Amino acid sequence: MAQKVFGRLRWLLGDSYRKICEGLRNLKSVQRTPLARSRRFVLAALLFLCALYPASALYALHEVDHRFTINGRICGDDGEGIGAVVVSVKNTRVNISGNGKTDSDGFYEVVLHLHNENQGDPLVVQSGGFEATGRVNLDPNDPKTERIITINLGQPCRALPLWRKTWVLAGLVALFGIAMILAIRQVGGKKEKRPDGARKGKVRKR
Repeated sequence: MAQKVFGRLRWLLGDSYRKICEGLRNLKSVQRTPLARSRRFVLAALLFLCALYPASALYALHEVDHRFTINGRICGDDGEGIGAVVVSVKNTRVNISGNGKTDSDGFYEVVLHLHNENQGDPLVVQSGGFEATGRVNLDPNDPKTERIITINLGQPCRALPLWRKTWVLAGLVALFGIAMILAIRQVGGKKEKRPDGARKGKVRKR
């Protein structure tokens, strides 16, 4: 379940997800207080969640202007997403292709190694008996914004239940994280505060 939630978050956030995880990995703490240790525990938990759904190898190897993401959803005749099926995406002009797999709700994502000169190239997306086409759409003058196109396959999809929508899951995760941080700060604050008359301990007499 956690892998699915954070996979959908990365699908929604795109390059921001990668930057968040990289930032967490680069964080360093020099304090040794209980509060600092608690914070490091929270950061470690966040890193673990990032690792549950790591960015693909293409995200690690290529900059934004060297990759192009194709995502979408595949649904059957009943409007439900088709899970665990292989999706193939191909740039038919330069014969570059990639494969992906749908999650349990039918969502997929495939990343191709494309450049500015691939603007307008035809794309063919296939999965089982379904096929759809599209074209590479990017701005050669914008090397920073993630380049993404959505191509759905099959029949029109039914809307996901409210509790399974990405923004609801993201909100619940954010609220849980905030609650954890506030609770840890409160506990850490109590540990660090000592009353004026607190005993420092007895010294044994020899």
